[in-house]
Amino acid sequence: MFLKRIYGSGYQLNISVDKGENNTMATITNYVPSARVLNVSDKMMTVSLPAKEVDKFPELFKALDSQFGETNDYSLSCTNMDDVFLKVQEDEGVQMTIDEVDMPTMLRETRDRRARKSKASHIWQQFEGFILKRYLWAFYNWMSFVFFIVLLPIGAMFLTMNGANVSQAMSDIKNLSLDLSFYDGSQALVARQANKDELASAFESMVTASGSTYQEIPQDENISQALLQSADEDLLNYRSKMIVALDSRNVINGLFSTLAYHSAPIVHSMLSNAFIRQANLTAQISTSNFPYELSEENCSGNSLVAIQLIILFITPYGFAMLIVVSYFVIFPHTERITSFKHLQIMTGAQPALYWITTLIADVTLYIIPVALSLIVVLLTDNYNMFSSCVVLGGLTLVLVLFGLGCITLAYLCSYLFKTYTSAMELCIFVSVGAAIVSTVGSFFERTEWFPYAFNIVPFVPLVKCFAKIIQWADTTSQCFVCNRGTGLEEMCKQLRDNATIRSFEINTELIYLAAAPFFYLFLILMIDHGIFRMIIAKLQLFLYGKIQTGSELTDLDVAGEKEIVDASRTRRLQDPS
Repeated sequence: MFLKRIYGSGYQLNISVDKGENNTMATITNYVPSARVLNVSDKMMTVSLPAKEVDKFPELFKALDSQFGETNDYSLSCTNMDDVFLKVQEDEGVQMTIDEVDMPTMLRETRDRRARKSKASHIWQQFEGFILKRYLWAFYNWMSFVFFIVLLPIGAMFLTMNGANVSQAMSDIKNLSLDLSFYDGSQALVARQANKDELASAFESMVTASGSTYQEIPQDENISQALLQSADEDLLNYRSKMIVALDSRNVINGLFSTLAYHSAPIVHSMLSNAFIRQANLTAQISTSNFPYELSEENCSGNSLVAIQLIILFITPYGFAMLIVVSYFVIFPHTERITSFKHLQIMTGAQPALYWITTLIADVTLYIIPVALSLIVVLLTDNYNMFSSCVVLGGLTLVLVLFGLGCITLAYLCSYLFKTYTSAMELCIFVSVGAAIVSTVGSFFERTEWFPYAFNIVPFVPLVKCFAKIIQWADTTSQCFVCNRGTGLEEMCKQLRDNATIRSFEINTELIYLAAAPFFYLFLILMIDHGIFRMIIAKLQLFLYGKIQTGSELTDLDVAGEKEIVDASRTRRLQDPS
């Protein structure tokens, strides 16, 4: 309809002229002023009506019915594709007549004109047309474009990075600041000197500032007797509340509870700061603890966190990108079902040019979800695990190569079904199934070759690349965590800064990803050129010999019914009763 609207001659009204040609044409021009007569005979007249004035047709038909009644017969027909091609030839300067004498001249002029036009410019014109058509199709189908290309990858990567941040937060324990506020509401006993005791006063002020209380014991009682008496009066309160104590009468002693895990460093820190305050200094000592349980499992490259991250990347994001790539089934499938692709091939376009230009256009569209995904990584990577240049570069390279291979696989799937949803499902199921079979097969000795056989499906090497890149990133991150405070942080920084794509050890997977688009394009071109059909015909000839076919073309259902009827007649003839 688009081509007919642009290049067609509009609509043609065939109407009888029993009431006179002039009267009929006057009535038509009153409602459609741009109408013109194409042909007039004794009884019929053909009038051209422009397509842009189609909204005036109902009033025109009412006027014709009211003025001429049932005495005039008329019919309306739309322009056909022959008119479109004639109009295109006219715009290109090809003059065509139906005179048989002029036909050889027309053909010769057309041949000479095409010969003067360079082949490169003709190919470039087709290239521009295919590219523009693909982008316009995406523009007019903007709802599916926004969902598959924009919203789906952003949402999947956001979920992935949120899970990665949670996993890293569980493994990265912050420094523990140690002061008496850690045991809020505790009680401290103080045995101070009879005269001015600035050390004890500073200690008491720190107890109060931490949210605890203190009690000064009498001068005739020592600190040990006071503690024993407190335990005797209320043992539960003594075990839970008595964390630190101070005796500054003769020899300065800091006392701490053996039940409170952090009481010893806390009382040591309080005594140190009390001495500083006694000297009227503004400095302060802070005490921190590093409660890391550094075991071989936590600080190795095979940690549980790495496994969680790999599953996170493969499950929500990897599957989402697989759905994104299956979106590119829709356009070639629509062109094939509507026979529009066949029309373009029949008008001189080469199948290789058609598929290469479509692939270029689709890859440029595919770059959008890749770029959006990496932006989400940069904005949400709280622990800088994936924000290094080498990791971002590795992810970009892997995703782009995956897109090239899987888009061509989607093109191949578009040949197999009449609905694009079935083709999309096949593309997804084949990819996921190949990944599962390849992974399971790698665990058994007899099926160790499975990964190499299924690597031609782009989703399989993508999963492996994700696993290796994430494992490397987790190992580098754990290097910083596990060597904190040991002086080896510089070594971890050099390990990260000097890394390249080869550090991920994904060379084999990259080769498979790079080879996949050529393999699938080769299969597609074989289908378009009919090579597979020819091979099947040769194989049938070899297996069954020459197959004799009747001159009558019979539908399969009709043939089945015919066999039933013939069988029933045979039974009646054989049964004398």
